[in-house]
Amino acid sequence: MSEAGKRDPVLQEETTDAEQDARKKDMLTAGNEPEQEKKPKKERKRNNMRFLPGTVIEVEDGRLQYGFANLSPLFSATKGLTLSQICEIAGIEPTTVQNWIKRGWVAHPDNKRYAENHLARIIILGMLRGAFQLERIAVILRYVNGSADDRNDDIIPDAALYTHLCRIIDEVETRHLTTPEEIAAVIDGSISDYTGPFPGARDKLVAALTVMVLAYIA
Repeated sequence: MSEAGKRDPVLQEETTDAEQDARKKDMLTAGNEPEQEKKPKKERKRNNMRFLPGTVIEVEDGRLQYGFANLSPLFSATKGLTLSQICEIAGIEPTTVQNWIKRGWVAHPDNKRYAENHLARIIILGMLRGAFQLERIAVILRYVNGSADDRNDDIIPDAALYTHLCRIIDEVETRHLTTPEEIAAVIDGSISDYTGPFPGARDKLVAALTVMVLAYIA
């Protein structure tokens, strides 16, 4: 897959400002619950809907494979999202995000605005923190993309990495795959058209995806 990630034609259609605003409102309010703190959902399904991993956003069952493309419309008419919007999507507290930034796990926002790769990195941290200590997740992400604040050492945008995770998880869960060989074949298929910036980049991506997927579905 290209670095930008695969997007379906539905997300490429032009929309009016009013439609974009309505879509953003619907996405940001989806999954609201009476609990004191919303939690990112993993496997729960309702009326043929599924939660995007690491978020409180529900999408139709067949759309999970599009990963971050489900969230990209939120950025189409803005210069980025606010901290409160990021937290609404990921179901986490603002202090948590601020702490991750201080620890170097998430890049600093630009003029208090968060871009697509900020959100993707935050979601990945959130979706894996039930399986790993946060320090270990940070090590895995650093193994793939180096410093969070330096995009020049990335081998794949965080948004594209999240899309691969969603696509792989969707196929593994839908087909009820369990063996390492089956999961390895799905990972290989997901990144079949990936071209890394240097020799060995693909091997690094495969290793990271394998660890993250196995941890998530465990």
